[in-house]
Amino acid sequence: MKARARVIRSLSVRRVQRAFRIAPQDLHHEGPASFGPVARPRIVWLAVSDGRGHLMRAQLMRQLLDGAGVDVDIVTTSDAGAEFVRSFGAPCAVVSREFGIHFDGQQNLRKVRTAAGMFAYVLAPGGCRADLRWLERRAHGAALVVNDSFHPALLVAGLGNGPLRDKLVHVYGETLRRAVQSFWGQRGPYADAVARALGRSRACIEHSFSEGASADPGVIRLPPLFALPRRERADVRAALGVPPGGRLATVYLNPYFHDHALAAAIERSLAVAGYTMHGVAEGFANRPGWHARDPALVEAVAAADLFVSAAGMASLGQARTFGVPFLAIATAQPEQRANLAPLRAAQNAAGSRCRVVDVGADLTSRLGAALATLDVDAPRPDPRHTVRRLQTRWIAAITGLISSSTPQEETS
Repeated sequence: MKARARVIRSLSVRRVQRAFRIAPQDLHHEGPASFGPVARPRIVWLAVSDGRGHLMRAQLMRQLLDGAGVDVDIVTTSDAGAEFVRSFGAPCAVVSREFGIHFDGQQNLRKVRTAAGMFAYVLAPGGCRADLRWLERRAHGAALVVNDSFHPALLVAGLGNGPLRDKLVHVYGETLRRAVQSFWGQRGPYADAVARALGRSRACIEHSFSEGASADPGVIRLPPLFALPRRERADVRAALGVPPGGRLATVYLNPYFHDHALAAAIERSLAVAGYTMHGVAEGFANRPGWHARDPALVEAVAAADLFVSAAGMASLGQARTFGVPFLAIATAQPEQRANLAPLRAAQNAAGSRCRVVDVGADLTSRLGAALATLDVDAPRPDPRHTVRRLQTRWIAAITGLISSSTPQEETS
């Protein structure tokens, strides 16, 4: 634990820049990275494909770390997830497809089915153990192995003494960690095992809206990560067909949403309120106004007069940073229920820029009532400096962990 704390305290952007000053002719290599003075370090980043937030973070970090002289090898848990990553121009491998979290078409957790699948995956000879061996081979020579977030094979690796343990960096949301650890109750063997796996790893990166450093010296606390909008707001709105003086609603729903009655309720309520809708949802891609994915989604969110989404950490982070009025779709998803608590408390304040609507009966009228009371005309901040700063903090965290494990630390 003391060694992990020294690693966390050693992180600095300037040190990172010195550690990874690499000649242009050495920027590409074939095969696994070695750790000579001119080789690019390599990270294996396992991002589970549940939702798409983990994959979005992985492909964005691949882009950001490339500029710092680091290669990122993305691995995920489904073919659809790999296709999502490839839509951003990044290669992506798939470990076995045996593990996953199960929800219904309105993103309500199916706990019994999820638990049964988890037990089968961990205990079956061709499941968790086979995936761990596959990951060990793929991570040979890698500087770090990132577990984003809570894939059982890498939790098991953290409990053992195998070749991955000292390279493991767990990346997760603060509320997701609480939800995972309390899956079988606040206390017990499962919660203890998860805590031990995290505690024995090289480091943890916990994205959170909490201010200040974590009380755990082995945890790097950072704000949620997202991309930088490049185009001007007016250009994005024109490209999306928003008429002069009109209002834009950007809607994002992850692949667990595939109940078309929910989509129809959102469409009707936004149309009545006079919004042009830009919808992104893999489950509704065959409906007019919806797209399976949008690599420039962050720009559509920043340009919108209203953002409609479930309460994932990245969605909340974008709404806060861009100052976009937020309409949260609330479901029985444990992590997001925790994220929603402060929104529910804030929505009754004067001039509130957020509303929470639970899925269920009479959804169209309840969405309409929420839209009618949202403040969508308040001034908006310029988010670019904030986004660049948080990206720099993420780059520094990862590259600092790499430099602390190589001979470069002694010469930097």
